[in-house]
Amino acid sequence: MKKLLSKLVHLLVLMGLALMLFVWSFFYEGGLTMVVSSERGSQVVISMDDKERVSVNRAGEEKLLSDGKPLETGDIVDSKTADNVVLKFARGGELRLDRQTKVLLSFQDNETMKYTFQVRQGRIWLNNLYSNADVNLSLEAAVVFPGQSIVFAEQKEGVASVYINKNDAVLALVATDYESNKVIDENNAEILNKLYLPQGTTSTVYADKVKENMTTISKLLFSKMVKEFNYSLFDVKTLISDQWLSLNVEKDMTLTTKIRNERLEKIRTRGLKYSSLDASNYKLDQSIRDFSNTLTFSDERVGKRNLDALYDLLYDAQYLFDNGRKEEAQVRLESFTTMANELFMVYGEDLKQGYIDRVKAEYEYLSFANPVDSLFSLKQVLEKIYLDSIKGRPEELSMKFVFLTETLSTIGYYAESTETKNMDQVFESYMTSFKDLINKYPQEISENITYVQRQNQGLDNLFTQYFALYREKYFTKKLFVENKYLTLLPKGKDRAEEIQNVIAQRIDFLKKLENFYLDGKIPLLADAQNILALLFSEISKIELPADYQVAVKALFTDRLEDFALFSKFLNSPEYVSSSQKGATPRQRYEQFKKDYQQEISIEQLAEEMAKKVTGASNQFELGTIISAEPAVVTEPLINEEVVMTNIDGTVTTTQNQITTGTTTTTTTEPVKVPRVKRPT
Repeated sequence: MKKLLSKLVHLLVLMGLALMLFVWSFFYEGGLTMVVSSERGSQVVISMDDKERVSVNRAGEEKLLSDGKPLETGDIVDSKTADNVVLKFARGGELRLDRQTKVLLSFQDNETMKYTFQVRQGRIWLNNLYSNADVNLSLEAAVVFPGQSIVFAEQKEGVASVYINKNDAVLALVATDYESNKVIDENNAEILNKLYLPQGTTSTVYADKVKENMTTISKLLFSKMVKEFNYSLFDVKTLISDQWLSLNVEKDMTLTTKIRNERLEKIRTRGLKYSSLDASNYKLDQSIRDFSNTLTFSDERVGKRNLDALYDLLYDAQYLFDNGRKEEAQVRLESFTTMANELFMVYGEDLKQGYIDRVKAEYEYLSFANPVDSLFSLKQVLEKIYLDSIKGRPEELSMKFVFLTETLSTIGYYAESTETKNMDQVFESYMTSFKDLINKYPQEISENITYVQRQNQGLDNLFTQYFALYREKYFTKKLFVENKYLTLLPKGKDRAEEIQNVIAQRIDFLKKLENFYLDGKIPLLADAQNILALLFSEISKIELPADYQVAVKALFTDRLEDFALFSKFLNSPEYVSSSQKGATPRQRYEQFKKDYQQEISIEQLAEEMAKKVTGASNQFELGTIISAEPAVVTEPLINEEVVMTNIDGTVTTTQNQITTGTTTTTTTEPVKVPRVKRPT
């Protein structure tokens, strides 16, 4: 009897404990859900000096809101003469208003962190670098998809300007009657066309031009988009001379320090939950969880509980990476992914989607980590975990190219700081990944050449800005990507013009090469000689239809002759390295130009350059890109010049009028513009 009573008491105690655990887990998980929801739910609030208030039009009624007050959807914030007006959202997102600026909060979903800010007039500075909010920045006839970037935008009457200060963004052109009371993505049917904006670039949108040419704009290739919407590098001197812009750069530095310190403190304060996977508390937690699962009748709840517990391994990995214990961290992450995949096999794809979203969010949470931080390695591991989790899904290829673009940002980071050893490694990794993608997905990429076009554009942007990339090995890799893009261009009336745009960019690189070398920024003469030879050779290999209309003849004659003279200088030891000819490379070159009296033949020089280019170029299959199809005369687009010139010297117009100097002749045959041999 006593034994029976003892067993009964023991059983009741166990049942009581189990019930307590069940109730505890119910409320704990519910509380956890509310915490996560609270962290994700971030209503847009006003932030400004305590003594100031900002004017807000709410449902037609003017209100004055002070610091910390939340905004409602439909509110129009008018900064007027107020300083330091900031709209804060989504744990780190900031939209700052200059004076005399009006912004409409046309959409907000705080649970999913989706927001649309419509800039009606004035200037804004958006820092979404540390937030994973899905933001639309709506302008007149355009929408900016900033992602995790920093954007400066100005809206005047009928004219919108956009500058990307950090990372990259996409500028989408939309009809002027586009309704902005929603959040759209790049694939939305209302988008006419898109222009990718890498870091440091700017573009201008004229609403009237978009409204009057919507059909034409929807068909424009990249070469036309950059011309029609003034795509170029932003003048960074403006960031210093403009007081408001300069202030925002300072605020971004302060915000970066704040976010970085807060997130590192959170990781370090949390510390290690489990000293190892053999720790007693790890095994105890597993036992308690297993016991709770036996009392839970919902498979969905059991699966979620088990998955949530795995994130402790991820958080421990954060701490270990931060403390330089990379190998231990890798063990945690391997266990994390292995056990997660086992759960998906049992509880299905619905559980996996939440996992995918959370892994991506954890990756974005580390946006403060730069390439020299210990946590940057964790970002790379999380990138791989995320890509593994979406294998076979429609977004897999696009996300692989997104991460490839982020590798370009890392190259830019090292190029800016001239850390050549790290830059070598990252560039090599970039090329390996790029080649793997084009080999693995040839059909998908041929159907959407935007993938490769943006990579080439991103590389163009880097080579335009950073002299550290002016080494032959980097240009060889760059030209491989470039030529791959050219081979993907569909045959048709726009292909030759797109190719010519690439030729013009190569000539611009020649000018950059000349200036960088003469400024003493390219230490190795051999690099300058070989890059010049490589670019010259690649320009001369490209052939276009003899009668195709292209831009201005001087672009391919006079400019190349200037570089021919520079090439002669680089191959004249008595000048290039002689202090007697001048104290600096630029002074020596000026003296060379005065002394050199021989005629220069572009054709002969091109042959010489082609002979110099050997070995490295073959590795990346550089070669002739030929537009073999018959030329098709195109109608002028928007504000297009009528006169165009071919690379081989042919000059025509859409009326077959040949313009040379001030003389205009009408003919039915293409006319060759001879290559001029001129003394220097």
